[in-house]
Amino acid sequence: PGGVGTSAPAPGAPGNGRATGEPGAAGRGAALREGAPPAYPEEARRFGEEGDVVLRIHVGADGRVDRVETVSAASPRLARAAGEAVRRWRFDPALEDGRPAAATVLRRFVFRLRDAR
Repeated sequence: PGGVGTSAPAPGAPGNGRATGEPGAAGRGAALREGAPPAYPEEARRFGEEGDVVLRIHVGADGRVDRVETVSAASPRLARAAGEAVRRWRFDPALEDGRPAAATVLRRFVFRLRDAR
């Protein structure tokens, strides 16, 4: 069996890695509140596909995912699985001047097959 490693802020994400923009003194980036990692697609397992997927997640002021863009992906199947999972995630919204605001978050998912012997 293979697995999906824990998602992590994408390399190069500023500050605490939560959002792509540096929050000001009166703000903070969106923070993941709840969300399950993506399932490893069975078809990707059969084809031996593994690697990283980086997604740009657009989070609304209500904490819901508005849009997901693939920044990079080892395969379309892995990107689709990560995107489908992320669309169900919920965030604590970013704050600007103490008010909820839309934000963009980068996340990296690592899909690795393990030696099944």
